[in-house]
Amino acid sequence: MVFENIYHQLLKQYGDYLLDSPIKDVIKKQVKIFDSSTISLFKNIMECVGRNPKNGKNKGGIKVHTVVNANEIVPSLVWFSEAKTHDHKFLEKLECDENTIYVFDKGYNDYKAFEYFTTEKTGFVTRIKNNTSYRKIENLNIEESIHNGVLKDEIIEIDVKKAKETAPLKLRKVTFYDRLNKREFAILS
Repeated sequence: MVFENIYHQLLKQYGDYLLDSPIKDVIKKQVKIFDSSTISLFKNIMECVGRNPKNGKNKGGIKVHTVVNANEIVPSLVWFSEAKTHDHKFLEKLECDENTIYVFDKGYNDYKAFEYFTTEKTGFVTRIKNNTSYRKIENLNIEESIHNGVLKDEIIEIDVKKAKETAPLKLRKVTFYDRLNKREFAILS
């Protein structure tokens, strides 16, 4: 706790010297990128926190979740969990505000969290899971001046389970073609 406080005080004081690019100046919001890495350890050391893969060879390990401000080169948050903990549990640790946009991979998809982000006016960008069930509500116009591979821009609705009922959540789904990898991607926001 002491070192955490010292780290955050130093980051607050000297963070402006660590800027890599002025993203916040361009979009007027702080972009925070996060992901996790699993550190495998020997079964007999940390068996209680390991994964249980289908092949039966469970290994002990921990998962490190790291949040980095896009403007900086050092993390603003590092959180450790058991390796078997699902990534979306980390979303509870994030601070939500209208001046932040979080960017993360589809392993973090949690529609209840997306609903909370929306309520708190916190932006997010992630890829949609292949098996996501949704309804298309509206097609948005793609301007002719956009030449970056955008194929579709839609408003969709996903049912979010709450206790004994479901409630619809409106999200934006943008599909684009990546010319370099010759693939289509769909992004949720």
